Amino acid sequence: MLNAPSQFHTHSSFLHFFFLSLTGIVGYWATLSLNIPDFTRYARSQESQIAGQSFGLPVAMVLYSFIGSHAPQPPWSSSAAPYGPDHSARPLPSTFVAFLALISILIATLNLNIGANVVSPSNDFSHLAPRLISFRTGGLITGFLGLAIMPWRLMAATLTTFNGWSATRDCSARWLES
Repeated sequence: MLNAPSQFHTHSSFLHFFFLSLTGIVGYWATLSLNIPDFTRYARSQESQIAGQSFGLPVAMVLYSFIGSHAPQPPWSSSAAPYGPDHSARPLPSTFVAFLALISILIATLNLNIGANVVSPSNDFSHLAPRLISFRTGGLITGFLGLAIMPWRLMAATLTTFNGWSATRDCSARWLES
């Protein structure tokens, strides 16, 4: 992948693709940036907050970007190989190495999704009734609600579901603005 020639023939075609990709990356990491207060409220001092933010998010972003760009297309596969970690792990030298590779991808995915999708609602639920709902209970409520909306069914009907959600969101926004 790194030795392949560029697919961009002009500077402007590269810049067009670069800025679209940059927008996607910013949108992808914006959720974690919005969750920074959920994590930093437990810091001992502002210096430790600054150290954690300057090290944690950029290092994680570089590491996950590297894994995401190199894991799906390993050096032993041809360029015509299907895109995905399950296809990349098949030609590994042993089942144990393939197991470790897939576990590392699983840990990275869980780490990102828990930080992005569980911490904030857990704090929100625990702040609704602090005497009754702890942070842990808020996490359990978040998990049960996540299962209750059946995301596998949402993904099975993405076109109709997300078009319906867009229409609902647009109607709700217009109603709130009036």
